[in-house]
Amino acid sequence: MESESARLALEGVAEVRARVADRLVSPWWYHYGLAAAILLAYVSISFRFASYGVPFLAVAAAGLMMALKRVTGIAPRAPRATPAVVAWSLVALALTAGAMALEWGGGVKGAVAVAGVAVAAIAVVAGRRSDRALRGELRDGHDPAGL
Repeated sequence: MESESARLALEGVAEVRARVADRLVSPWWYHYGLAAAILLAYVSISFRFASYGVPFLAVAAAGLMMALKRVTGIAPRAPRATPAVVAWSLVALALTAGAMALEWGGGVKGAVAVAGVAVAAIAVVAGRRSDRALRGELRDGHDPAGL
């Protein structure tokens, strides 16, 4: 009889984990706010105002993380280095490097700003995919974020 009650208890834990995982969604403003801050930083770099835009990105990212922790009770963490996260990061890095070479080496004005649009979109897509992966891992019984 003890094994039956243990099994029922474990099933209850799995059910609660699944419900928590389904509710664990970043607020709509988190990924879009980060994307807007990234875009502003890239535009400021492109138009030679990096001394304003880059510190703004740092402050905005810290503020968004604090707000997310306050709203959800969970501190955001860097995503696990899955092949998809590495691929998205490499694409963003390649876009940034190429745009900087075009703008500063080739004289193409606004190339970094255009790359900022793409990197901001990557931030939203990658962020949502990371959220989805985290929910899946939680549903499967893993504890990837130290929750």
